[in-house]
Amino acid sequence: MLSGDETMDLKILVTISGSAIIAICGWFIAHWLASHREQRNKRRDIRISYLIEAYRNLANAAHRNRGEPEAKDLEMAVHDIQLFGTEKQNDLLNEFLDQYEVSGGASVDLLLKDMRDDLRHELHIGDISGSRFRFFRWKNIG
Repeated sequence: MLSGDETMDLKILVTISGSAIIAICGWFIAHWLASHREQRNKRRDIRISYLIEAYRNLANAAHRNRGEPEAKDLEMAVHDIQLFGTEKQNDLLNEFLDQYEVSGGASVDLLLKDMRDDLRHELHIGDISGSRFRFFRWKNIG
């Protein structure tokens, strides 16, 4: 049988041990959650950077005369969208590629608009999906 002092010491030991176990478990859970959040954020950052580059390459090639855009940049944009784009973006890309194969030309406007809206949503910079989607091409006059 334990004396009063030994019972008190045992209660203190159990309390301290329990608190230590809870603290250690909490640290492991917090570390696990933080590492998963960091991985998710890194994947998102990589996806966004590739899609921004693909968007720029496609937008640069859009509404130009044949031969003007850098074919390599356009080809890279197609591959990046296939890898990092949403299902809808891949569907729009396939429509563009199908039309391009048949007629030798096609519009990427719908794909660019969807990419713009998706990237703005991912970056939390506001919805402008209702605004007109336009291009500007400088023309030398004279």
